[in-house]
Amino acid sequence: MFDYKLTFKEKKKPELMVTMGRGEEIIIKISGKLAKHIFDRITDNPRIWEYLETSNITTKEKRYNLRADIAPIIISYILLNRRSPKPEKWDWFLNVILDGKLSIAGKGISNIVEMFLTVSNIIGYRKAADIVSSMLKTFAEKVRVSVSSK
Repeated sequence: MFDYKLTFKEKKKPELMVTMGRGEEIIIKISGKLAKHIFDRITDNPRIWEYLETSNITTKEKRYNLRADIAPIIISYILLNRRSPKPEKWDWFLNVILDGKLSIAGKGISNIVEMFLTVSNIIGYRKAADIVSSMLKTFAEKVRVSVSSK
């Protein structure tokens, strides 16, 4: 049930990563102020708490087990924020999905994340993240227009 781990490391340049499996293979990793912003939005949101299980909390590291059914949402939110100069621009995405307003798009989001995982096995997660994050940003913007027009 908890196949993924969400880890935030407090360093000079903070790091946030999602890993998978016993070997903790890195799925996505970001660093800097962006990592802190994303981590705070995820862990401060009470709608996510039932999907997280505390694994290890220290002053330098916060590690949570992440349920598999929420992992694509978290990964997609991280991908949306990748290289974003204004991470708050994408906060709506996490909130709308968790509110259930985009539940119909859930399968599409899962498919995009699955494609990201497949492509990352071929070309590496950094290149795959660059490709898929730009595609996901376009998808999210189109969905936002559709949701706001209703």
